[in-house]
Amino acid sequence: WYEAYRPDEETLEKQRKRKFPDGPLISIVVPAYLTPERFLRQMLDSLLAQTYENWELCLANGSPEDPDMQTVLKSYAEMDRRIRYQDLKENLGIAENTNAALVEATGDFIAFGDHDDLFAPDALYECVKILQEKPETALLYTDEDKVDGKGKKYFQPHFKSDYNPDL
Repeated sequence: WYEAYRPDEETLEKQRKRKFPDGPLISIVVPAYLTPERFLRQMLDSLLAQTYENWELCLANGSPEDPDMQTVLKSYAEMDRRIRYQDLKENLGIAENTNAALVEATGDFIAFGDHDDLFAPDALYECVKILQEKPETALLYTDEDKVDGKGKKYFQPHFKSDYNPDL
């Protein structure tokens, strides 16, 4: 499905050029624990490829014993000021690692991600477009898809229903 509907490069370039007058800061909150370097880099690169630029990554690294993670995170944080991370003293579990990252968030909206997620290049743009069209919006959620370990083949899309307070 994603391959059939993904935006082409021309569309992505138009999105990069569009500036929203009241574009909110989106804080992307990510807990991390023993993330393989390849997946960590893919996640970080997918954020750097966003067509919407007003975001920050707040990542809590629960892997103090993994020097490779620290090296990767440090290099990306030095490359882009929007990327911030903290090395936790120990793994606190997914909920507490998320809470540690959440404390660092300064954005108008919070986006939750996982340490091995890939964000489509227009993911944040599409969210902000909705927020501009419907400023009363308090909560957004998105569809998702699985991708193979190489980040190339998509499978098992999950299309979520329209808003339903019972669900």
